[in-house]
Amino acid sequence: MASALPKESTTVGEVFVMGSGECGQLGLGPDEVERLRPAKIKVLADKNITDIVAGGMSTFAISNHNNTQTIYSWGCNDQGCLSRGNEETEVFPTEGLEDVHVVEIAAGDSITAVLSDKGLVYACGTYRANNGIFGFDTGSREQRKFVRVEGIKNVISIAAGANHIAAITVNGKLYTWGVGEHGELGRRIMERHKVGSSLIPRAINFTRGTKFVKVYAGGYHTFAVTNNNEVYTFGLNNYGQLGLGDEISREQPEQVELPEGFVIKDIGVGEHHTIILGEDGKVLSFGRNDSYQLGLGDNNPHNTPTLAPELKNLVSISCGSAFSLGVTKDGDFMAWGYGECGQLGNSGVDEEKPTIIDLKGRKVIKAEAGGQHSVLLLHPRQ
Repeated sequence: MASALPKESTTVGEVFVMGSGECGQLGLGPDEVERLRPAKIKVLADKNITDIVAGGMSTFAISNHNNTQTIYSWGCNDQGCLSRGNEETEVFPTEGLEDVHVVEIAAGDSITAVLSDKGLVYACGTYRANNGIFGFDTGSREQRKFVRVEGIKNVISIAAGANHIAAITVNGKLYTWGVGEHGELGRRIMERHKVGSSLIPRAINFTRGTKFVKVYAGGYHTFAVTNNNEVYTFGLNNYGQLGLGDEISREQPEQVELPEGFVIKDIGVGEHHTIILGEDGKVLSFGRNDSYQLGLGDNNPHNTPTLAPELKNLVSISCGSAFSLGVTKDGDFMAWGYGECGQLGNSGVDEEKPTIIDLKGRKVIKAEAGGQHSVLLLHPRQ
């Protein structure tokens, strides 16, 4: 892993969606409230889509068409997380990024953040706490179009949980902001300064010399990887999703012990479960598992990283609320866990073990898991 901005994908694909569409997150029109098999979003067919991202009930796509970048959004627009001038749930371009070139998108529940090629972060929407709307910043409850997040620059990696954002700067510092009720900010928040302190990006103090290169976030927990292949975690741990050997939540970062020689390639962080993908294509899973979302073949929770023997040759991983998606080096699509809404693309059943889903002659460029929906970027096999 290098201390640099994410490499932009240039591979153009077709966008397919499946799962729950009650809030328009499928992008197939207001009458499509559920799809049990992957369905193509036809309005994006000629838009040269090169990247996709799924939030809790929102979806985003990056178009690079005629040398012009456009960010499309659709789904639930509560508090403005889709960043546009209308209240529609259907596919429309976002607003507020007209002079910004986006290299990464991070989508939470009601909050969305993007990273520009200048290392700046822009965000929209709001953060929600247990008692309702927490606010967007110290001056507003919500932000309906993308604006620059002040107080942080030279960013190389961003991630969004349900209601928090994490970012890493080029000098290896880890910043967090948003709601920290479960420790997901990795820093103590003084009660009398709760809102002001939480909503402003702050660096987490670490041992001198610790340099982070990549950050990941799920529902209410966060992971950050160093340039030495160490991974630190903090946040909610009620199902062992931090991988620390217990079910005690953490307000400050602790290192996760990995098997000797295991080199991190990617981390999928779901609502209450986590999957770490190694450079060799093998997988470590931990956390909640009542829907078989860990891919281990059982439905018992695991509070330490556990090797998933049936998951091999993966190149990417993504975790939703109670399900998981993977892409193999051959472009096959694998899915497992809770699937009754159709989010696995297998006609609406749960999968107790990782299963290859037939994509009718297409290979996967990218697979993204949302709350109860999934989005795929596909390309015809040669």
